[in-house]
Amino acid sequence: MWEVADSFRVKLGGNFFTNCRSLISFKDEPVFELFRRDSDNRLGIEFHVYTSDGRRLATIRNGNVVGGDTERVEIMHGANRHAIRDKATGEELVSIEKDPSGAELAVAVKTYLPDRRLLDATHDKLTLGNVVSMGCEFNGLEVGIGIRCKPGAGIQLQ
Repeated sequence: MWEVADSFRVKLGGNFFTNCRSLISFKDEPVFELFRRDSDNRLGIEFHVYTSDGRRLATIRNGNVVGGDTERVEIMHGANRHAIRDKATGEELVSIEKDPSGAELAVAVKTYLPDRRLLDATHDKLTLGNVVSMGCEFNGLEVGIGIRCKPGAGIQLQ
């Protein structure tokens, strides 16, 4: 059974999130959700990948790619890494690595938020509009990065 994770360390866009209730939230709703499987203590992440016009390209559940627009994306599964690549451009849209050094999961993703703002989280940095974040440590916060959220996030954006 998967339960909400309360103890973890995840690298997203070159930044580390440790025990943050939400890595990134938009209007007080988490963009990424973390769960832990009680049988083996495995950490999983859930999120969706959207196009600039709001269409869902893929769904990630518990760290695995479980659905995607196979006309537009190529889904790659591996023992320690899952990825999604745009067929038209060859660009990697998602990379989820298990057990990399320094974090339980390392996540890179290029997706659009509900306000059609691009979230480009590479392995080295996170770009959101005109804000670039790299090498930051978010520890024990309710929300690491809040977009149009109530006050209290490590980084608050409108």
